[in-house]
Amino acid sequence: MDFYATSQYPEGVISFLDTDLYKLTMQCAVLKYFPTVRVTYAFKNRTPEKKLSRAAFRWLQHQISKLGNIALKDEEFRFLQNTCTYLNQPYLNFLKEFRLDPRNQIEATFVADDDKGKDEDLGEVNLVVKGL
Repeated sequence: MDFYATSQYPEGVISFLDTDLYKLTMQCAVLKYFPTVRVTYAFKNRTPEKKLSRAAFRWLQHQISKLGNIALKDEEFRFLQNTCTYLNQPYLNFLKEFRLDPRNQIEATFVADDDKGKDEDLGEVNLVVKGL
């Protein structure tokens, strides 16, 4: 069965809550204690033997380009408010208005192990996110 061809689920990130609690609590802390400091987050591949192909990286770039369309939905806001009571109200209000700007905030690069210029080339992906 070809799951992906018949799946009713959309591809990529579709919700602001498609993340982990650590990222939300860290963002909350940074906003509370360092609201005017520019921060930088970098992706670290903890399984370096797992490589992405150039084609997979292009797919990832396309998904990143769509992140600016994601906003916290009202039901997601209520969920966070009722379930994660340690996230303060100013942070939740910030999330309601927050929008990523992938073009200016996210840098994604692909470094092929043996660059032949083909979609099948395997390599490392580097991601850096910057912002307030």
